[in-house]
Amino acid sequence: MKVLLKKLDFYVSKFEEYVIAWSILLMFIVLTVNVILRFLFSKSLVFSEELGQILVATTTFFGLGLVTRRGQHIRMSTLYDYSNTTIRKALALLTSFVTSGALFWMSYITFKYAQTVKFTGRVTPTLHIPVYITVAIVAIGMLSAAIQFACIFYLNLTGKDTYIGNTPDCKQN
Repeated sequence: MKVLLKKLDFYVSKFEEYVIAWSILLMFIVLTVNVILRFLFSKSLVFSEELGQILVATTTFFGLGLVTRRGQHIRMSTLYDYSNTTIRKALALLTSFVTSGALFWMSYITFKYAQTVKFTGRVTPTLHIPVYITVAIVAIGMLSAAIQFACIFYLNLTGKDTYIGNTPDCKQN
């Protein structure tokens, strides 16, 4: 079972990396072309800002799970850094538990909101992309991070070392 979960985590990580890379690349291309068109021809791609906003949301929230897995998320770590091993372990357990719970709750609320938005039939003004898709991307990103923090909590609960991520290089001494 542990091998299966590691394999699943590997594929989820690769999928997140793929989505983030393509989102950034597409954002770069669209926004660069838009700037060139504006500068040279005084014309603009009408969808560029809208697509840019969707891609920023995608990059941000898919990146949330990825940086959490790697222990690269933003942390307020002064207290943690100056504490002894026992307090570090307790802080790692507390923060991963509370953060996981909060993210699971926010993900649930966001999925519910996405359902509500879907029933309204709202679409983006230019590209006519259903708005619930962007909201669902946010919910999926938070759910991925919640699962990662739950894994970090489990590692800290069952392991001797202290972890800030769930990859082997995230072990703290």
